Amino acid sequence: MIAATILTFSGAARADTPRPGDQNPEPPAVASRKQRMTARDSAEKREGTYVTGVPLVGSDPDTGFGFGAVAYLF
Repeated sequence: MIAATILTFSGAARADTPRPGDQNPEPPAVASRKQRMTARDSAEKREGTYVTGVPLVGSDPDTGFGFGAVAYLF
């Protein structure tokens, strides 16, 4: 049963993989409703490493409220 599940998911992943000759492959169905980037946004897009952060607020019955942040490096 596990092997069947793995084969099913690996087959689905291959269906979305663009072929080597495709210059502009069609997006997957979930992304087809999304708005495309404008030419201006694409020209201003920076590539490379960047950091983004998310604030955290939590509550625990033992320690009470807690605050913090998480930083991600992409």
